Amino acid sequence: MDAKTVSRLLFTAATLLTATLPAYSFAHGADVSCEAEDSHHSCTLELDEISPANLSIEVMSLDLYRLSKTSSNSKGEFNFIAPKQKYFLLIDAGPGHVFDVGPDNFAAN
Repeated sequence: MDAKTVSRLLFTAATLLTATLPAYSFAHGADVSCEAEDSHHSCTLELDEISPANLSIEVMSLDLYRLSKTSSNSKGEFNFIAPKQKYFLLIDAGPGHVFDVGPDNFAAN
């Protein structure tokens, strides 16, 4: 499955969720800044309107397989090993607040 197909599937899923779950709202934005040493990433998460503490963060392949899972600490900090393949982070900030961040969106420190 190529990246364009995955992007279409994610858009369709988000559209369906928005239409079928109007009581939920999606997070407005996330800023992830990381420092990398080889493939080890030490990151800080900042969210609009939501505490970044103790959130579930999954490293996902573009074909939607979970490669690894971590969580943020009370300050929104987390670590993960970047896979060799293309990936994105899927961040679960609670009901209705699930979003993805690709490595191209990580702010360099």
